[in-house]
Amino acid sequence: MRSIFFQFFFHFLLFFQLSVLAANDTIVSIQKEYSYESVIGLDLDINPTDFLVLDENQSFHYQVGDIKARGTWSLRKGYLEFRYNSPVDTIRYFKIIEFTKKNIILSEGDVQFKLTHRFSNKVSMFSKRINANFSPIVSVIGSVIFYDITQPFGGSKNIPFIVVWLVFGALFFTFKMDFINLPFLLQRGYQIRDPFRRMWRSW
Repeated sequence: MRSIFFQFFFHFLLFFQLSVLAANDTIVSIQKEYSYESVIGLDLDINPTDFLVLDENQSFHYQVGDIKARGTWSLRKGYLEFRYNSPVDTIRYFKIIEFTKKNIILSEGDVQFKLTHRFSNKVSMFSKRINANFSPIVSVIGSVIFYDITQPFGGSKNIPFIVVWLVFGALFFTFKMDFINLPFLLQRGYQIRDPFRRMWRSW
């Protein structure tokens, strides 16, 4: 009797674990950017730039026609639940009719939405990941090179550090190399002017 109970308990845990893994796989695979293929039952003009994004942080935003919206999403027993933050605070449920690696078909009442994960969507997702990974680094570098050097002295002249650094470097190397940039600057001016002189003379 005890062995039967343990076997039942083991199979129950195994089934529960597989169900959780399957649900997690579905959530991960649905986190994509989609383009609108068609909308049936609703008078909407679909543009090639219209999109639906289901982000990894359970947020969504989409644009279709003149409609723009954003909020959070979740999966609930074959339904995609959208909790809107804008344009209005509401909840909508979209039934998942079909879901593959590239396509997803949703329905809300008599309205059916067909969306496709295209190559352009993959490129957009890749660029967003790159931007998300490098944004903290770029912001730190930007805060250093564009730092207003007048702030420590109580000023707000908005003079970036990089401008002072470039001016200092230009002056330093000008004196260090005995003003070599000035004669070369005149020489470049002559080189630019001479072809035009020859051209005018040929006319």
